[in-house]
Amino acid sequence: MCFGTPVYTTTEKQQLPQFLEDAYKKLTQQATAVTDPGVQYMPYGGQRLAPLTTEQQAGRQLAFQGAQAFQPDLQQARGLTSLAVSPITGQDINYYMNPFQQQVTSNVLDEMRRRSDIEGQRTADAAVRAGAFGGSRYGVQEAERMRNLRDQQSRTAADLARQNYQQALGAAQSQRAQQLAGGSQFSNLAGQQMNLQQQGISGLNQAGLQGQQQLQRGMDIAYQDFLRQQQFPYTQAATLGNLLSGVPAAQMTTAYSQQPGPSMAQQLAGLGMAGLGTAAQLGYSPFGG
Repeated sequence: MCFGTPVYTTTEKQQLPQFLEDAYKKLTQQATAVTDPGVQYMPYGGQRLAPLTTEQQAGRQLAFQGAQAFQPDLQQARGLTSLAVSPITGQDINYYMNPFQQQVTSNVLDEMRRRSDIEGQRTADAAVRAGAFGGSRYGVQEAERMRNLRDQQSRTAADLARQNYQQALGAAQSQRAQQLAGGSQFSNLAGQQMNLQQQGISGLNQAGLQGQQQLQRGMDIAYQDFLRQQQFPYTQAATLGNLLSGVPAAQMTTAYSQQPGPSMAQQLAGLGMAGLGTAAQLGYSPFGG
């Protein structure tokens, strides 16, 4: 039997490599920093929406002014067209009647009477020469002359009045046609002005839109840069976490330790205690029991 033999023990434990332990500490620090309740929200201080350009503002002003500019022409067109399509009244015809018609008619009738009187005088002179003046035949001729005079005067007066009316009606109709043509001209003029204005507005808006879009793109880029800046700590922490998730987390380490064996006295005492135990089992007691 050997006394004082050393005792060997083996201890195994899982332990992170130092570089992983340092990395996890850094990740924890970053996560704590970005989730700190004391961190204040930082709003974006830049402009998000591009304003109207100078060209677009000019286009809006032109549209407002133009809508007022061709209103007079449209009003003229509406007024003249309304007159042109209205029915011709007696008042319209009277406006174009010859104001000297009565005088003209009177002069014509007087001239007819004068000529008839001359013809009657010739007839009377002939009757006198024939010794028949005042006779029945002369009376018949004179009555026929007067009847013919009245008939001719009536027809002439009616013809003159009809001619005057037809001329006045034609003048009124011509006025209606002129009013309709004038209304169409004013309407066309307003339409031309409107088209020219729309072309100008469209050109200004197109030029302004290009500038506005370019300005908006710059604002969008600045805002995206701001968002990436705000997300950078989170992105860094997430990237580090993803990298660490693919690395084995722990390694098995084995530690060996050596302890000295029991001394001679300890071993003898042990043997003695063992012997006493055996004797007791056999019924022997060293103390006389």
